[in-house]
Amino acid sequence: MTVRSKLLITIGVLSITFLAELVGGLISRSLSLVADSLHVFSDAFSLALAFAAASIAHRRTPTERMTYGYHRLEVFSALFNGAALLAIGLFIVFEAVDRYLHPQQVAAWTALAIASVGLVVNVAAALVLRSDIGQREDLNLRSAYLHVLGDMLASVAVIMGMLVVAWTHYMFVDAIAAALISALIIYSALRVLGEATGILLQQSPVDVELIRQKVQQIDHVLDIKDVRLWRVCSVLAVGTAHVVTDVQSLEETEPIYDKIVRLLEKECCTRHLTLHFETRAMSQRHSHAFNHQHDVESNAHEQL
Repeated sequence: MTVRSKLLITIGVLSITFLAELVGGLISRSLSLVADSLHVFSDAFSLALAFAAASIAHRRTPTERMTYGYHRLEVFSALFNGAALLAIGLFIVFEAVDRYLHPQQVAAWTALAIASVGLVVNVAAALVLRSDIGQREDLNLRSAYLHVLGDMLASVAVIMGMLVVAWTHYMFVDAIAAALISALIIYSALRVLGEATGILLQQSPVDVELIRQKVQQIDHVLDIKDVRLWRVCSVLAVGTAHVVTDVQSLEETEPIYDKIVRLLEKECCTRHLTLHFETRAMSQRHSHAFNHQHDVESNAHEQL
């Protein structure tokens, strides 16, 4: 079974689980089960957006105007999903506080049965995805697996909460379970928003100083300066750098180039790398500092 097929199956399973838990939560009046259903929905929606964005990106080749194609669609979908997750989490917190202050009767056994079915379905989906984790490095597959694990934990929280409600009739426990699930949703939202924002701000995916130290260990490399690494999306990293060498001809830089490319492909999955080779004398004739000034043009006009 292909990765594409497994992702589609996972999205379908999560969608069915969402509908079952939402209906069951409304019938049983269990806020924690409704919260779990919204968590499942957010995961299914997240995977669907990522899957759609990746499909478009792979089908549309880069052009001169769209240098890196449509890979950034994944980042925008992640931002939208993170914002939606955050809104859902905060809404559940508000409802949980209200339910805690004003407990409502909950059909605990009904909610328990539906949550148990949801847990079984999630375990089955996790086993299907787990079979390829380790053999493949597909980010979408790993993301789907982590989403399912999160849904499993949420289902366990609902089940434990409903057991307590069924045995003790403490209805406020349902609100506490819902608050725990909302905390999981908010944590996931902040992680998604943080990663997407980091990509848009062109944050380096790795420690640049560590990369510099490893490159300097390559034969004939005296120094590497002006190293810039950034991600276009979660799986596509690009970069540029100035490499100071002690070789005297362009042909001699070829093996150095190959070693640096392999190193960066291993360290941060760099797919496109531009290297400028220069001698020590060339390096000393100009600064490698990056000074970005928005008012450079205006200052030039003032000097004129």
